[in-house]
Amino acid sequence: MRRPYTDADKLGLSRAGKTLPRVTTLGGDHTIPLPLLRSVIEACGPVTVIHFEGTRGSRRSFGGSPSQVPANNHGTHCYHAAMEGLLKNDANIHAGIRTKLSGSSDYDNDGYCGLETPATGTPETGGWSTRELRAIIHGLDGLNFMDADIVEVAPANDPHVELSTMAAAAILHEVLTLS
Repeated sequence: MRRPYTDADKLGLSRAGKTLPRVTTLGGDHTIPLPLLRSVIEACGPVTVIHFEGTRGSRRSFGGSPSQVPANNHGTHCYHAAMEGLLKNDANIHAGIRTKLSGSSDYDNDGYCGLETPATGTPETGGWSTRELRAIIHGLDGLNFMDADIVEVAPANDPHVELSTMAAAAILHEVLTLS
């Protein structure tokens, strides 16, 4: 078990003498990661992305988007990040993928098991349990962590026991206490 978080005054990463904050966002859908990644790259330079999800997020477009603006949506954020040069080559991790890696069959199933987190856009069985994902995040402790976003939680769709909301809160706690 990790010790309680006590480094509230610890400075974050710095670049050119300027301390950079950690950014954590909650809510929204898969249009959130791309603008966040653009901001992190602008502030920090090249970074490695660790992407927890059921799919690669690498579809060129979803539903025949007629332009690039609406093309950033469900299942496309990593594709656009790669096309914009935001992802470090050979240094990114896409963890939890359980769809075919053939392109047209690459649909979003999210990283959690739908039995534990039913209030998501596309609940699907076979993902990680809360315990497994918390253990994975524990393993990231000590890395130069800059940004996290937790998306696809729909509290209004959570059953009366609020499993999805509690799972997201547990992961948020783990992310915020990384040193």
